[in-house]
Amino acid sequence: ISPSITPSVSPSASSAPSISPSITPSVSPSASFAPSISPSVTPSSSPSVDCKFCQTIRTCSIQPDPHYTAWDNSYYDFHGGCDQYAVKNDQIEIQIATRPRTYYSTITQISVVMLASGEYFKIELGSTPPVWNFASSTATVTATLYGHQIDFASFSNTFIRINEYSYGFSLQIEGIGALFSDSEGMCGSWNYGGVRLADGTSYNTAGGMAATAATSFPLAQSWNVPSGTSKLLAPSALCDASRICTATTTPTSFGCTDTRRRHLQANPNCSKTCDDIPNAIDVLNCKQDVLLTGDTSFACQQSYLDP
Repeated sequence: ISPSITPSVSPSASSAPSISPSITPSVSPSASFAPSISPSVTPSSSPSVDCKFCQTIRTCSIQPDPHYTAWDNSYYDFHGGCDQYAVKNDQIEIQIATRPRTYYSTITQISVVMLASGEYFKIELGSTPPVWNFASSTATVTATLYGHQIDFASFSNTFIRINEYSYGFSLQIEGIGALFSDSEGMCGSWNYGGVRLADGTSYNTAGGMAATAATSFPLAQSWNVPSGTSKLLAPSALCDASRICTATTTPTSFGCTDTRRRHLQANPNCSKTCDDIPNAIDVLNCKQDVLLTGDTSFACQQSYLDP
């Protein structure tokens, strides 16, 4: 069950603010390709012989704006509207749709699909409840306070958590190589580290959120989901670099009615600050949210408080 979180009135989307934030990260993502978690894992599946880092646990998160943190903890922003592969390999696809809100863009759809069986979980912001057809031997879907969590039966330490807010979804993935080996996409390269375009060209994540927001459109274009193969509930062939929405959808721009408009306060009654967030990268994400929107209540976003 998706919770009902209803912030207050939205501002005008007639123009985009001119913001040149200067954020000096308090952390530097590791240049080495090492997992952030190194537990002792007992395999619960039978990975293929060419599986890379089969029992290594890694995480990827995509937060509203959106802020992308890849498997190797490198991070970047993309503020346009586009249907994208977050994760893509021969076993699983995770597709997302982002849509512009003028001050930023947000995740409005997520689909998780097991390719061999066709089993899926699909959700769209502000629409009907999510739909899924996972067999219990594949995965269980649990309603949480803020959204849903998918736990995979055959893969230990592996889940997908989707939180829904009035302003967009957050996507949090934790898993092992037995499922995510060979995956590429906006979450980065599982096997090789970093973030790469679909043709294998490395994408430079240096400069943090503000710098990469200006350079990430070719990356999103390369991982654009063709409408003919989309698993999203409401796919679009349009992939646009702009975070500016227009009065109506056109062949070259998304309309502001394609998703709920930005609200004055994302998380009402929030008394926290960004510095209260436990994960250093999410502290930076939160501060960027505040710079873009002027809304300090992003400090209470649940996916930041429980990474």
